[in-house]
Amino acid sequence: TSQETGKIVFKITIDDRGQVMRVQLVESTVSAALVRVYQKEVERVSFKPLGSNSRPAPTSEGNITFIIKTN
Repeated sequence: TSQETGKIVFKITIDDRGQVMRVQLVESTVSAALVRVYQKEVERVSFKPLGSNSRPAPTSEGNITFIIKTN
């Protein structure tokens, strides 16, 4: 519902069960309040391994980038 446009990049760490352990802000061009909204949603996400990897690493890291545009 925000009228902001911009970009948010988070670095995330997940455990071997796919649960988000840590969300760290890397870059943002929007307000801190909007960053918090997106961060809370990222913290609620869970992941699952793709393919035949039945034994994922104890932790995995990656980036999530949001490009925010208004209509």
